[in-house]
Amino acid sequence: MALIDPHQSVMSKNLSNAELFTLHELLVEFMNQKVVAIPRLQASYNKYLDDFNGFDISFKDVLASIETKKIEKLDGERKGLFRLVDHAVKDAAKYAVAPDVKEAAGALLLIFRTYAGTPKLEYEGKSGNITNLIQELEKPENAARIALLGQTANVAAMKQLNIDFQALYSSRYVDKHAHKQAGTTRQWRVKLLSEYGTLVQVINGLRISATAPAEIAALDEIIDYINATVEQYTVIVHRRLAIAKAHKKKEEDKDKEDEGSQTPATPPSPPPPPGTQQPDITPPQAPDFPVHPPTDEPHKLDPDEHPFAGE
Repeated sequence: MALIDPHQSVMSKNLSNAELFTLHELLVEFMNQKVVAIPRLQASYNKYLDDFNGFDISFKDVLASIETKKIEKLDGERKGLFRLVDHAVKDAAKYAVAPDVKEAAGALLLIFRTYAGTPKLEYEGKSGNITNLIQELEKPENAARIALLGQTANVAAMKQLNIDFQALYSSRYVDKHAHKQAGTTRQWRVKLLSEYGTLVQVINGLRISATAPAEIAALDEIIDYINATVEQYTVIVHRRLAIAKAHKKKEEDKDKEDEGSQTPATPPSPPPPPGTQQPDITPPQAPDFPVHPPTDEPHKLDPDEHPFAGE
């Protein structure tokens, strides 16, 4: 009689979230077809299925979601329009020739200076500043000035982008809060592994006590499928761990080779003790005598060098 190894959860702890999800997705798809023939297994299986579904939802709620990308896009667009209108006001205030345009730009410039740091703010601060700026620009006198500078459409677009951003950002915050309240992926992973361990114990216990042929056949199919599937994922884990171990050993061997290839430095000679004098062992230089090659001619006396006696 084959049973399921109750220590499989130890192997499962080494699986990544993606591997763990795929493994239990396969088990759920198979057991959904077999558990109907085993009424005594239904309660334990339903608890396991609930935890798998919770892990599934949490796992798919990735951090870099499509909403996050949309939020970043909207924020960039509203920031760009803010700078566009801001530059238009500054340029008109500095370079405009028409007196009415220059006067309108000067009045608007005072408003934009109040919100000068808006593009560098975080999402919430940026939203608040743009909302207040739009309210100022929509006042009749300022709206006329904006129109004179030809920036009415840009201001309207900036207002709508700010509204769209706040709506999406708020909804995303609510979704994240709900996800956190429902449980993190790590929490669901722990619950799934725990409930799976309980399910394995129940299946093994039922197989030992089962007497009905249909129930025995369904349990054997489930046991064989779980053992075969988990065995394959055990191979995956062992292969990954072996590769990681081999890579680590290779790095350690390389570090040892690098250390062995370094030539040890020769320590300098210690200085002589104070008050001692080292003897000078340098050999003296040979005297510099002129070299006279041998000759057969008799030596001639120089009378100036060797005077005759008596002189």
